[in-house]
Amino acid sequence: MDVLVLLLLIVAAFLVLVVLPTRARNRQVQALHSMQRSLEIGTEVMTSSGLYGRVVRLGADDLDLEVAPGVVTTWALLAIREVKSPTREPAASDVPDLENIDEAELIGSADGEAELDEADQAELDALPETEPEPDPEPESRPAKGRRKRPGAGAG
Repeated sequence: MDVLVLLLLIVAAFLVLVVLPTRARNRQVQALHSMQRSLEIGTEVMTSSGLYGRVVRLGADDLDLEVAPGVVTTWALLAIREVKSPTREPAASDVPDLENIDEAELIGSADGEAELDEADQAELDALPETEPEPDPEPESRPAKGRRKRPGAGAG
């Protein structure tokens, strides 16, 4: 009877420690593969190494990512880890109208100059006007080679 209980405990431990984690991992792998198969051009993704990019070409086993404007790299499809944004064109409200913004709006002042309070202006006036100092010359170093030990004589 003791042998039967011990055998059942070993089987239960095997199921809990080996089989159940394997099933969970298989579900994760299947979800990852379905995500990789559903990629479309224009989708923003992250690779397994952490590189972000936008899909510009899809192949059977690889794809091209645009990681910066005009910079395209080729990746294995299996290297894509997650989708970072849904596939959509940016709405007009997403893009600011930079042509109609003047410099005063960017700085925050109506006359285009930053305004200082009295304390900041006094601190600025108190600073001495100096020219930047030139870089000091590098210190001379002894020539490489064999050095004499202190106290070593000719002998």
